Amino acid sequence: MSADAFSVGLGLGAVHRGAPASLRVSTVFGGFQFLFAFGGWQAGATILPYISPWDRYVAAAALVLIASKMFWESFERHEPDAPRRADPTRGWPLLVLGVAVSIDALAAGVALPKLPGPHLVTCVLIGAVTFALTWIAMHVASRIANRVGPWAERVGAFVLAVIALKIALI
Repeated sequence: MSADAFSVGLGLGAVHRGAPASLRVSTVFGGFQFLFAFGGWQAGATILPYISPWDRYVAAAALVLIASKMFWESFERHEPDAPRRADPTRGWPLLVLGVAVSIDALAAGVALPKLPGPHLVTCVLIGAVTFALTWIAMHVASRIANRVGPWAERVGAFVLAVIALKIALI
């Protein structure tokens, strides 16, 4: 489940560098993974049949929109100190990304009652691992992006688009 969050973290970290952005993204992704796993556990199989036919398409569409915006913005000239017009590590875009990378956690949560073990601990671990992997991904991407320049944003957009395709088709 954390693989999508890790991949999106790579894409975002290539463009939006620094500890504040990493903390925001990691917290939202880890928090959403926890909440979706917990919600799936609590809701059980009662709501899954209603959302499963279209959940992946909504997540994929959100990622495609954000990837497209990142890609087109990569061709604009930016002043080094000028703020970016749109920052997917803040506000609604970040929340949409959090939902998009957490859909799988909802399905996993639905399966939890069928498994032995402390389910609340499992949900916390899902969120904690996602937080850590997203943090690592953003820092790795940031270091790489410093070396490759404007291509980092294009590669990040491509990664998001590939994840969207994977979500839509699998």
